[in-house]
Amino acid sequence: MSVIDKVLKDFNWEIGGDSSHLEAKLREELGALEAANIHSIIQSEDQANEVIAQIDTAVDQLTLIDEWLNHYTNVLDSMGADVHQVEVRNKNLQTASNNQKILLQELDKLVSSLKLPSYIIEILKNEPLDFTDGILQCEEATIKLNEAIKKKFDNENMNAVKERINLFQGYGNEFALRLCDYLSNLFSSQIETYLNDEQRVSKKGSLKLYGIESFEEKLYRFRKLLAWLKDFDPRKHQDLQMVH
Repeated sequence: MSVIDKVLKDFNWEIGGDSSHLEAKLREELGALEAANIHSIIQSEDQANEVIAQIDTAVDQLTLIDEWLNHYTNVLDSMGADVHQVEVRNKNLQTASNNQKILLQELDKLVSSLKLPSYIIEILKNEPLDFTDGILQCEEATIKLNEAIKKKFDNENMNAVKERINLFQGYGNEFALRLCDYLSNLFSSQIETYLNDEQRVSKKGSLKLYGIESFEEKLYRFRKLLAWLKDFDPRKHQDLQMVH
C-alpha cells in the first residue's frame, strides 16, 4: 500500500470518491491543528510570563540582598576603620605608657643621684663647732653639699632638679648663717674678755698690747669653713670680715 493510500484510508476516503468531502475533512483537521497550536502558544506565553514574573521577583530580591550586602559592607568597613583607630590609639597609649615608665626610671635615677645623706644634713644643722672633731665633720659635710649643688645634669632645667638644688641651697644657707652667728659670738666673746681683763691697763695708766695669738689659733681652725663660706656666700663672708 502506498503512503497516499494509507493517508486517504485514515480519512475514510477512497480514490475516486467525492473530493469535496476530503477537502472538508482536511480543512476540519487543519482548523483543529491551528486551534491546538494557538492554544499551545497561548499556554506557552502564560508560562513564559509566569517565568518572567518569577525572574523579576528574583531580580528584585537579589537587588534587595545586594543593597543589604552593600550596607553591611559599609558597616563592616566603618567598624574596621574604628577598630583600626582603636588599635592605633591603643598602640599610641602603650608607647606613651612605655615612655612614661622609662621617664620615671630616669627620674628615679636622677633623684637618687641628687640625694644628700641624712647624716650630712644633720651635721650641717646641729653639729657643734666648739671642738675640732665637730669642725672637721662640718668641713666634710660642706664638701658633700658643694658636690651635690655643683653636680652637672643633662636635665638640669627640669623642675625636680631645680627643686632639689634649691633644697640643697637652703641647707647651705642655714649652715652659713649658723657659722656666721657662731663666729660673730666668738668675736664678741673675745672682745668682752679683752674689755673685762684688768691686766690690760699697766700700772702707769697706759694700755698694753693684748695678745691675739690664742684667738687667731681658734680662728685658724675655721679656715676651710671660711673658704667654703667665701665661695658659697661672699656677702656673708664680707660681713663676717667687717665684724672681725
